[in-house]
Amino acid sequence: MVVPDFPTCDIADALQKLGIPSFISTVELKTSRETLDAARRVLGRAHTARFVAASDTATPTFVSTEGPSPSPHVDFAPEGSILVLQVPRVQPNAVFGGLMAARARVRGVRGVVIEGRCRDLDELDEIGAEDPPLPVFASATSVHGAGGFVRLAEVGQPVTLAQETHFPVVINEGDWIVADRDGVVRVPANKVEEVVALCQKSIAADGMCMVDIRAGVSIAAAFKAHRGN
Repeated sequence: MVVPDFPTCDIADALQKLGIPSFISTVELKTSRETLDAARRVLGRAHTARFVAASDTATPTFVSTEGPSPSPHVDFAPEGSILVLQVPRVQPNAVFGGLMAARARVRGVRGVVIEGRCRDLDELDEIGAEDPPLPVFASATSVHGAGGFVRLAEVGQPVTLAQETHFPVVINEGDWIVADRDGVVRVPANKVEEVVALCQKSIAADGMCMVDIRAGVSIAAAFKAHRGN
């Protein structure tokens, strides 16, 4: 089942009711608003990759079975996916820039989420504003490339983002990612139906609350009438 085009706030509220952390609090939109579609939102299935420091001698380097490439997570990314990249937060380098964005567009990638840094912002804005859009959400920016700083360790395996917060989020390959100006949320692939039902109910209730509040009804009265609290 496909996640409908619901706002991230409603999705996060639904997942909170289910007791599932969803908000990736360590990233925000780094490209221009024009890199989001007309609905100001992007959604797709997660395609994950994890980087480690170049000095890490214990973790094996990822070797692609699909062909030689220094960036197999981008070169062979599934069409319609959203790249989810995890990088050690202490690293000063970017792992995604203009050349990566150009390749991601050719592959049909819908968006990029990086717990780490991106660079080449002008190129990311230019490429990302084409049709269809390619927004990039990241923790920060950098002027450095990845060479000498990090290397690719895993592709297609679970990654845990926001680990340093009290609300870490585990993202599995194939989970749904929804992102807009408010932020990025993850919907577990096996929870879509429950999330849809909760979102439909809450969006309808909030719509009625908005009508009443704009007509002069108090927030308390509107919530009691339509939210039941």
